[in-house]
Amino acid sequence: MVKGRELIGLPVITLDKGEQIANIQDVIFDPRNSKVLALVTEEKGWFKGARIIPFKNIYKIGEDAVTVETSDAELNANDLAEIEKFSDEEINVIGTTIITESGNNLGVIEDIIIDIESGYI
Repeated sequence: MVKGRELIGLPVITLDKGEQIANIQDVIFDPRNSKVLALVTEEKGWFKGARIIPFKNIYKIGEDAVTVETSDAELNANDLAEIEKFSDEEINVIGTTIITESGNNLGVIEDIIIDIESGYI
């Protein structure tokens, strides 16, 4: 398990050439399915034109780096249909206050915890 904020700034290293191709800038997740869709490597607006690494293209997430097999793992966000549906709606859970159905304030979301094997939050 890793906190989403711990991924920010990590280098992305290819296994085939051992080269750094990017740094992680953000995490895109599907709140309806509680799963990470991709890691953002270059932001441009609200994901339109951004460069991403789909979660399925990640080889491993370590303490010091994210590894991918080749530089082809990095795509344009517009090329991934799963991301396209989120490009027009800004969803940011960080800072959201959580209230139970009975009206009890549970607190504010400060981070997300990600299962690094499955991508589930």
